Amino acid sequence: MFREQDHGLSLRGAEQCVHLASRLESMMRNARDREEECKTDAKRLSDPTTRIFSSSLTRAVETSILALTPLPGIRHGVQLMPDARERASCVPGLSYDCVALPRGQVASRALAELENLSAEEELPKHVTHACKEACQALADGSIQLDVSRVPAASSRWISSIEVDSSVDERIERLVRDLREQARSSDSRAAVCVGHSMLFLRLFKRHWAKAAKLHRGASADFFRSPLGRTLQTHALANCAIIAVDLDKDGRVVHARLLCDSGFRDGIIDSAKDVAAWKKS
Repeated sequence: MFREQDHGLSLRGAEQCVHLASRLESMMRNARDREEECKTDAKRLSDPTTRIFSSSLTRAVETSILALTPLPGIRHGVQLMPDARERASCVPGLSYDCVALPRGQVASRALAELENLSAEEELPKHVTHACKEACQALADGSIQLDVSRVPAASSRWISSIEVDSSVDERIERLVRDLREQARSSDSRAAVCVGHSMLFLRLFKRHWAKAAKLHRGASADFFRSPLGRTLQTHALANCAIIAVDLDKDGRVVHARLLCDSGFRDGIIDSAKDVAAWKKS
């Protein structure tokens, strides 16, 4: 499909976001009954100083508003980070599905897409209700979008795909920015809503590559089942993964949260496989 702008959430995407919100709420509410690692993750997510960041593409903005409502940090707004967007590609002059809107149009477009979803008769009532609440939160300012980093003008791509070097530069900036934000918060954590193929490249070309240059915990992690899978399979829509970094920014541990998995159902544990089959 040719597009003049990036697409919003599909009906299934909206349902997945609302389902994730429910799972996050349950995870944080029942943390005391879970393993210590899960308690730590829940504590970080429940900390109001844990800031929320998102790609500036419309579908990611909608996801952050619909899926992350249980997180107290959303009260401080969502910082949009253009570096977190998917690789830009297009049919020259015709389709710009991974090119973000200019600064002045991002919020109004997200609101319009959420309003369309809230009136969608094919969606379950609890999903349309969540979309209506998201619209209200955007309209009354209880959830604010910080668009200060979004370019004032949208750049139209003139080639078929964004070159590797450009994507890798964006990933390096994104990781650096998120680490700085995490270090400045009491929770020592940050949440970023992005895109599956960008995250696949992040694990494969950025973190795994760095791990191979150093012996130790990071290299060990990327030899583990989950570490290997993160280099070959894209995360499923609305998957959530917690990543622990050492002082040098290398991944030393990661875990899938809220029964998350990968696009083709290849996931890391028997428990997650069972959860995937039920979804």
